Amino acid sequence: MITKDLQNKLYTYFKSRMGMYDYTKGWIKGTCPSCGRPDKYGVHLGMYRTNCFVCGYHERPLFVVATVEGITIDEALIYLRAFEGFEYKEPTLLQKEFSSITLPKGFKLLNKRAGGIGEIMWNYLKNIRGLDPARLARKGFGYCIEGDLFGYLIMPYYIQGQLVYYATRRVIGKGPKFNNPDSEEYGIGKSLLIYNKDALYYFDQVYLVESIMNAETIGDNALAIGGKKISRHQYHDFVSAPYQRITLILDPDAYPEALKLALQIVTYKRVKIVLLPEGQDVNNLGYRNTMNLVWKTRYMDYNNLLKLKNEYARSEHSYQKVISN
Repeated sequence: MITKDLQNKLYTYFKSRMGMYDYTKGWIKGTCPSCGRPDKYGVHLGMYRTNCFVCGYHERPLFVVATVEGITIDEALIYLRAFEGFEYKEPTLLQKEFSSITLPKGFKLLNKRAGGIGEIMWNYLKNIRGLDPARLARKGFGYCIEGDLFGYLIMPYYIQGQLVYYATRRVIGKGPKFNNPDSEEYGIGKSLLIYNKDALYYFDQVYLVESIMNAETIGDNALAIGGKKISRHQYHDFVSAPYQRITLILDPDAYPEALKLALQIVTYKRVKIVLLPEGQDVNNLGYRNTMNLVWKTRYMDYNNLLKLKNEYARSEHSYQKVISN
């Protein structure tokens, strides 16, 4: 928590020094101090958070001041005393973080097989993805029969029973492969969330993968980060949650990112890294084959991981040397 006085001074700083402007739902917008993109950086002093919807930069507001001005946190507090003139006012009905999102127009649960679309979705998950549609329906998975997301599979993110986000995947019809909610409109995107985050608190051992399909292939103690790289928000959750053991099973092309993450969290948790066959992911391999690789892989300490990273770097260097010749 920050005091109202500091909140006002930060508000004045961001508006007068950084040229930001009031946007919506308590957010102010402007140019990102990290990547320089205009109108893509948001600050919410009520939540005491910031986020760039391009590069993912999301330092706390006071740290942003210190970074921009090239001073320490203590010096930033002194520096801010000079800023007066604006008063930060939160929205009249400030909603709890993540509470504004709702399921899209035309949403149907998987077990509501509305016409041919429902059957197509059911068969896609069962016969192509090898998943249990009835189980996914109980987890809130569905699809859209109208609107902008017609023909898309809808995969919800819940935290303690509350809908906070949903991801999409086109199965039929036209449109982009993925058509997720606008991060600027809702103030949140995949980089701020972990699919199945509650598992970090319910299980002693968890599995980290890239996609929701991969997570659901493994089961209830698998989580997805929505890509190769982990954001600082996600990293904080992985080091602070009470689980004890984690197995990283990212796609083969993300092996360097898996090594980097393992080295970052190995002082907090026991870590395994599973290297999948080239061109394969967890869903392609299936549960049994993936688990066979997991069981053959041992937990590693920092020194083992560092050695593995160096060996991988040397092999990549040799490979690049070969193909360049």
